[in-house]
Amino acid sequence: SNQSAVVNCAAFGNISDSCGIDDSFSAVGGVVGYSSGAVYACYSDSDLHIDYSSYEDGADVPIGGVVGGTSYMAAAYNCYFNSDAKQSYYGGEVSEPVAVGYDAINYTPSDNEHCEGLSESGIYGAALLEKLSAALEEDQLSAAQAWFTDQQLFSGDVTLDGYLFMTDAGWNSWEKDSSGRLLPTGPSSNFPEEPDCFDGGDGSKADPYVISTEEHLRAFAAALDDY
Repeated sequence: SNQSAVVNCAAFGNISDSCGIDDSFSAVGGVVGYSSGAVYACYSDSDLHIDYSSYEDGADVPIGGVVGGTSYMAAAYNCYFNSDAKQSYYGGEVSEPVAVGYDAINYTPSDNEHCEGLSESGIYGAALLEKLSAALEEDQLSAAQAWFTDQQLFSGDVTLDGYLFMTDAGWNSWEKDSSGRLLPTGPSSNFPEEPDCFDGGDGSKADPYVISTEEHLRAFAAALDDY
């Protein structure tokens, strides 16, 4: 929560919640369990289970390939999961697996419009690489920013670009490891734009930024308002 963002992440393995049946804050997700923040450009390949009863073949259970449950009925954009992986609950298996699970607080299905389940071949083929690579392009980032703001997951000056600025060298690109899994370990494909308020330097220890005028100092202070 608190306007957080999980970006450019992959998750694997089996996850099970046996903490008690029908706990409203209990949820199982491939990347995030229970979320009040934003999840972007992530995917999972996980078998999931939650001890939660269902009256609608799993459609009313807080379990999802990316996010288990939400408090805003929205959480993820440009996220993907292995739709062939198992999503099960107390006494059964979800008939139609989803990326973002049921909002058990508001008794409402969560928004899955901008997420997608891919088959096993899609997860380990070229399709996922194309989708996650496209998610790092400016037009997709802008569309996600608008959606997160509209869904009240971001407010004020909080932006994906602001989170990008907090990283050392942008978000890594995606590449396959020796087992065929797609991981965000490639060269950085996005770089934060430095504020135009310095008289020199590159921000390193050897060559720090130079602020030489009042205008530079005021511009630097204003730039920090966005982060």
